[in-house]
Amino acid sequence: MDKLAAVLISADSVRDGLEDKIIQDLIDLDLRLVFSKYCRLTVESVKLIYPRLINKPFFPALTHNFIFGSVRLDLLAGSRIYEKIGQAKGIFQIKNGNVLRTGLRLKYAGPAIPKLFQLGYRGKQLFYRALEFRFHAADNLDETIKLCRLLLQDNELNSLALRYPLFGRQLTDKLA
Repeated sequence: MDKLAAVLISADSVRDGLEDKIIQDLIDLDLRLVFSKYCRLTVESVKLIYPRLINKPFFPALTHNFIFGSVRLDLLAGSRIYEKIGQAKGIFQIKNGNVLRTGLRLKYAGPAIPKLFQLGYRGKQLFYRALEFRFHAADNLDETIKLCRLLLQDNELNSLALRYPLFGRQLTDKLA
């Protein structure tokens, strides 16, 4: 039975025209795009999406990448979806002041700090651009449901529940 997973494409990625490329890389994992919507996030909604990261030094950069423009919420369907997306997105770590990325996080990373400095970026803008967060992929069903409840209207949730009855029951169960 296919499961649904949410992927949130950052405002920076939308601005740079990367949303279709990122989603295509995930579709190439034998997944299907079943829903897509552009919307706006606020600082409060970013805090709800990333509660464990609020006190991290890079949280302002993360917030900046998601609130300054439209983001795109995509729902993908497929078997072993969280495993496939997790492997494809790779890791993001900051160690000793260095950013380590692999997978799609590396593929879609912006220019390195020396190049950004050469391009005229300074201060906060240099930091924000260097730590560009291109997308957020839900790690599990609970996170997908949380994103859907946060960003979708009732009619959109109802439509998804009709098309994917198991997901509809899971949405309902999580509310109880």
